[in-house]
Amino acid sequence: MTCPNCGEDLEGSDADLCPSCSLPIKVMCPNCGEKAPAGDEECPACDAPLTHAVDLL
Repeated sequence: MTCPNCGEDLEGSDADLCPSCSLPIKVMCPNCGEKAPAGDEECPACDAPLTHAVDLL
């Protein structure tokens, strides 16, 4: 996975923000509160839509 903003290689990173440009790369599911990759459409934990997900800052 690469950062969509700056192109930083994020493979294997467990960070919530891009280490290069600070773009949020994970969001919090509004249904269950679990972290999910920012580009996902559904939460991997509960399958809820992430349309109203909150950036993890």
